[in-house]
Amino acid sequence: MTTLQRIQPEVNAYQFSFDEKLLGEMREAYASSLLPIFKSSRLIECFKGGKSFRFEIEENKQKYFLVSYGEAPLMWISNNSLDAYGMFERFFDSLNIKEEVKKLVDFDKEITMYCGFFVVGNHLDKEAWHVDYSNGANAYTLLTPLFELDKRHGHLLYRNEEESEPRRYAYKVGKAVLVGDHLLHTTEIYPETSEIRVLVSLTFGTDKLQYWDILKETIGGQSKYMVLPCGHVKDTCECLNKLSKTNRFKKLRPAVKLSPFRNPKEGPKTPMTITRNTLVVQAKEQVSADLQGDVAILNLKNSVYYGVDAVGPRIWHLIREPKSVSEILDALLSEYEVERECCEKDLLAFLEKLSKEGLIEIRDEKVS
Repeated sequence: MTTLQRIQPEVNAYQFSFDEKLLGEMREAYASSLLPIFKSSRLIECFKGGKSFRFEIEENKQKYFLVSYGEAPLMWISNNSLDAYGMFERFFDSLNIKEEVKKLVDFDKEITMYCGFFVVGNHLDKEAWHVDYSNGANAYTLLTPLFELDKRHGHLLYRNEEESEPRRYAYKVGKAVLVGDHLLHTTEIYPETSEIRVLVSLTFGTDKLQYWDILKETIGGQSKYMVLPCGHVKDTCECLNKLSKTNRFKKLRPAVKLSPFRNPKEGPKTPMTITRNTLVVQAKEQVSADLQGDVAILNLKNSVYYGVDAVGPRIWHLIREPKSVSEILDALLSEYEVERECCEKDLLAFLEKLSKEGLIEIRDEKVS
């Protein structure tokens, strides 16, 4: 059994060493399926950055799905078939770390690997401080270089929220780092290089589906082919539908991608008081997208992504144009079986959260 060691005291990140030969299958797959297409015009645009990309890749019978890290020149290329997933899973199994991971997460029977990635880029001109998971996710992200990095390539910077100066973790072949929840980290800035920087990444953790609401903020939109905590491929089972359903509004939680480090001394924005007559509308300095029933919102002022689920997407769509809280409440009561008092309480709390995060505008109250 492989032993995990904290990279620093009180930091939710661990490191371990492994035999470099275990990377062999993934190196062959990368060389035959991905490297040949990196010179195509479509991929060249991805390396430039400045735009967001999401598309499928198929080469030599291997299927992958590319998602850019926002508009940064950093691509997460995930398994998009059982064969590709199996390659990453075999690597995960060969590391022999599951028993150690069980000491770190709440699980029922086994540790589940959710997805595997090649993380590629050739430069980075801006840090993107973020956390991989919200507190209580019971999951980790593994990062390790597929090949030795160029001496100019960026490594990993990290810090706890109370720290002002970052620490540096140097990637090395045959050595992996596991990053857990609430740890702020980023790739350090590095200049454009002729050699592509390639990391292998795996997401894994609890097999308890009760943590899905937290987990999906991170892993729900990273790939098209992934395994749920229950062990089934997403969209092939009824496990999520069997979870207890409710028409209560779930919390708006910040998602993890491109979340900048925020100085705790700055404090949160104080939301304006919202009443039944208050007019609310989506803020102008944001963009949003529907993601299989949920909504992802990017605050353009601070480059923070947010995930909205449950009844939240319906509310978000209702306030594309200015509406009073009473109008929103009436619309929800006509569509959902929920007590008026309960619905109003949750609606006001949800809108106040949106206001606090700068995602909606509060206008003069509507005259009854």
